Amino acid sequence: MKKIHEKSPCCQGQVRRFGKRRRQCIVCHKTWRVWRKKTGRKKLRQPFKLLLDYLENQNRPLKSLAKKQKLTVAACQIRLKQILLKYVKQIAWPKIPPGKFIIIADAFLQNIAGRPYAIFLIILRPINSNQAIIIPPGIRSGSEHTAGGWQAAFDQLPIAVKKRALALVCDGAPSLVGQAKKQGWILQRCHFHHRFRLNNYVRSGPLSRHRQAGIQIQKLTDVVLLNEDELKVKMAIKKLKLMQPKLFSQNLKTVVSGFVKHYQDYRQYLYYPQLNLPNTSNSMESLVSQVRGLQSKARGFRTLKSFTLWLEALLKFTKSITCNGKKNQPS
Repeated sequence: MKKIHEKSPCCQGQVRRFGKRRRQCIVCHKTWRVWRKKTGRKKLRQPFKLLLDYLENQNRPLKSLAKKQKLTVAACQIRLKQILLKYVKQIAWPKIPPGKFIIIADAFLQNIAGRPYAIFLIILRPINSNQAIIIPPGIRSGSEHTAGGWQAAFDQLPIAVKKRALALVCDGAPSLVGQAKKQGWILQRCHFHHRFRLNNYVRSGPLSRHRQAGIQIQKLTDVVLLNEDELKVKMAIKKLKLMQPKLFSQNLKTVVSGFVKHYQDYRQYLYYPQLNLPNTSNSMESLVSQVRGLQSKARGFRTLKSFTLWLEALLKFTKSITCNGKKNQPS
């Protein structure tokens, strides 16, 4: 086999070694350096550790983080921004797990530069796991109930992925209920949100003006939400219907009326035990609280771009969140 030797770039002559890192042309004796390095000051290596430490320790102020890095607060902010851009660009979103899964969805409102924005969060939890994967959020100007908000958020999911979804756990927002009916998903309404709505109008505490009504409504509500005996549930629904015209508040009547009408949506975790459905969307509330914690630490976000970058970095860093089904929750 004929050997092909390197030729010099100047005269195309033979090349010989000229020291450790230089070569020389035997024709014109010109030398050059191989493995040429970039000139100038070397860049400081900026790993993701500083950013991850900032995201993980949300209670630690930036001043203490800068002191640990032996930087000023301004220099630490600049370095954080540089690392943030690289992190968001290089780190991919977690892959959607195979098999069947359930969807937990919720939205929250964020004011940026005096304008409201609705952030639509969706997590996917396989039916045989307690770890829900976070997918890219949707951000839209206006409130959660803006037309097309949840539709655009769910359109980010591929059609094949939406076909693998079996159920939707949510707070009962009309747009989410509409999505569940459109896609043919089982709808599990959140127990916590219903109790919260009731507590806005009636309580069972000793200082309540309508304590007896509050105690009775709470007991009947517990039967409907938690009791597995369908006969007892129907009796409780019947009593709530009889109580409804006598209630002192029109808003309370509306809440009770909606609960009586859609009570089966709160009991889907009992009807489909094989899906191991949670009866609340508390895992999503926990994720929202992480975003609020970052917002508090950063003292707000001045621009939508800044908020989007930090939100994406936090969600990619979190990757997944624990979402236990009702049968796996501690009693």
